[in-house]
Amino acid sequence: MSTVTGFDPFAAEVIDDPYPHYRRLRDEAPVCWIEEDDLWMVTRYDDVAAVLHDPATFSSADGMGALMSGRVGRRRIDARGLFGLDMRELRVLIATDPPNHTRLRRLLSRAFTPRAIAELEPHLRQVCAELVDDLLTATASGTGDLVAQLAFPFPVIVIAELLGIPPRAARRLQAMVRRTRRRTVGQLEPRRGPANAGRDVHVPRRRRGASPPGAR
Repeated sequence: MSTVTGFDPFAAEVIDDPYPHYRRLRDEAPVCWIEEDDLWMVTRYDDVAAVLHDPATFSSADGMGALMSGRVGRRRIDARGLFGLDMRELRVLIATDPPNHTRLRRLLSRAFTPRAIAELEPHLRQVCAELVDDLLTATASGTGDLVAQLAFPFPVIVIAELLGIPPRAARRLQAMVRRTRRRTVGQLEPRRGPANAGRDVHVPRRRRGASPPGAR
């Protein structure tokens, strides 16, 4: 283990092309303390896998939860001031530890049974094909980005449809998620943040026990 100074994992140039930086960390400091950001970084596969499979020692609530709440990072932004809520109180799957994480996964798994996914597959393939077509068009003009134009929007679109959010509102949801993701790395000015984010997208309420769209 070592301490790394002068390296900002959330700097724009690192986010634009993180792989050389990750390679240097794997070679020189695979388990390191980022002093300015008050966080640990683990970059080798076996070490990452060990961390992810040991929630008793390594906490998602104190890791991702702290990042989302603005408790770590040199450009930290307190989510309570930005969103008017304490994100530590939200039960976000990637920022939750067992037993709450186990209970949330069990609830979510009901919407993602093999049968439900099989019934959704034709539509999901269509959505994915349309995104790939847009990606190929953008790539031909030199502006293609696999993450921004496929890996990021696809799960948001799928989740929005499972929640019953109409397509127009789903586009607003994508913008909200993108802004929130930027906020977690200190790239969002508080005054420009989605202070009224909760009013941007209306999520229809679903009767208890009702199936998500396409899962019947």
